[in-house]
Amino acid sequence: FGTKEIINLTLEHYKAALAAGIKPQVARGIIPQCAYTVAWCAMQPKQFDSFIKLRTDSHAQWEINQLANAMLELTA
Repeated sequence: FGTKEIINLTLEHYKAALAAGIKPQVARGIIPQCAYTVAWCAMQPKQFDSFIKLRTDSHAQWEINQLANAMLELTA
């Protein structure tokens, strides 16, 4: 199996878990971290500013830093 096949197999198991009534946030654990993910969020302006301030800091984890910078770019 290659990475693509493994991800596709886990997606099938994820969809089966959802059909069985397992909540999406729990079933998401079936999918490997390397799989593509779409994230949705809603924040008040004050919350957004706080998130950006904390997550664009050089001490923030690299992945969340990249996400925060992308969000900042989209809203600029």
